[in-house]
Amino acid sequence: MEYRQAGREPFAAIPLHTSGRFKNGERPPLTSEVHGPADDSDTNGWLNTLELMDGSKAIPQFGSYPNQGLHPIRAIPRLKKAAGPTLIGGATGPTAVPADKTEDLASSAGAAFMPHQLGQQSGDWLKRNITMDLVSTIGGSLLEGFFPAGWDLKKIDACVDDDPKSITQRQSWWHPNFEPIVCQSVEDFEVMMGHEIALTIKQARDAGEQLALILPVGPMGMYRWVVYFLKEWGVSAAHVHGFNMDEWSDKDGNTLPSNNPGAFQYAMEQAFYGPLGELTVPKEQRNFATADNLPTYAEKIAALKAKGAKLGVIFGIGRVCHIAFWEPQFAGEYDSEGAWKKATHRVGAKLHPLTIEQNAVTSFKSRTTLVPAYANTIGPGLFLQADKIIGGADGIFSRGMQWQGLSLWMTLRHEPTPWIPSTYMPTQAGRLFFLDELAGPLNAECN
Repeated sequence: MEYRQAGREPFAAIPLHTSGRFKNGERPPLTSEVHGPADDSDTNGWLNTLELMDGSKAIPQFGSYPNQGLHPIRAIPRLKKAAGPTLIGGATGPTAVPADKTEDLASSAGAAFMPHQLGQQSGDWLKRNITMDLVSTIGGSLLEGFFPAGWDLKKIDACVDDDPKSITQRQSWWHPNFEPIVCQSVEDFEVMMGHEIALTIKQARDAGEQLALILPVGPMGMYRWVVYFLKEWGVSAAHVHGFNMDEWSDKDGNTLPSNNPGAFQYAMEQAFYGPLGELTVPKEQRNFATADNLPTYAEKIAALKAKGAKLGVIFGIGRVCHIAFWEPQFAGEYDSEGAWKKATHRVGAKLHPLTIEQNAVTSFKSRTTLVPAYANTIGPGLFLQADKIIGGADGIFSRGMQWQGLSLWMTLRHEPTPWIPSTYMPTQAGRLFFLDELAGPLNAECN
């Protein structure tokens, strides 16, 4: 049987053993022939256009099982479900599999191949296309034991879909009133998220309610639009009680001076409280996460809610999927999920190395040596008590580089677990604004 790339010469055959992955648990054992180029021609994209010489389509499934002694082959990116029957080679020829039986071939991890009797040229092609990633190389490396103990890297990677549009597909554990909102640009993101915060403040004002807002430093660009809308509408924030969710500290909880440009209190005064002018939040209603004040948050918020106030949690998502500085490794210190959920705060919390480096590149212009190794932070006992959440993910750089895409996919697709704190946010009512670029596709691109 000969396969070819559309508009090009046939490729040399590689006989393979394979097992397909289908719906309803069907896994028929098959033997197929899939072809690699017989020369050193460019292989870019050819796997997307394989067809039989008679013109019918044939889409192979590729996956990897590095722990089973098989030759791993890199998963094919961007393959979609076939519109009609998919041809998979059988022992006596191609077998037609109806389109409604096939899964998305790009996301399938259920197919593996064992090459045998390879020619030299085909073998060279295979060597260029074997899987070599973190999961297959982490053993014995400096990263072994580096990630949080509760992280299953294979499961985390499986959260990512090659179709960026699928990121908003609802999951069973999402709150009925949780909604992810796609933003096409940073400018759109800042306006849309800022409008949502301002509208929440206005609605509470119109209803005659007090409003407790847990506030982040990161993202930040939305605050100028909160200020803009409130000023345009003439809405006072006198009914707002602000609670900064975290602050840099040392191991004892001592924080930076409020006039230090790296301090979160300084950032909030400059971006939000100050620019609001006469419409601003009263000073006595502004709370910052110092060692003395942070432990009083839970009591203050509970007292406000007892009088009818609503709690809004504004948040970003960390590289390790923290909310505030509530790091994933903290999960290992609790006997149960219930105990973890009750924790309201932590003073002098140890930060994960990825959190340090994330902030070095986003807030300290790459100067890692300026980033404190500890922080004071609220915990799930507060950020999981929201009447409404407003989240934001804007973690892109330039030239296609970014840092937050995987964290966003994990937040939306991984079932809730204390080892990935952000996975609980979709279980609450509200909105998560994110840049469409973060959805991917998250494929390698050398910069």
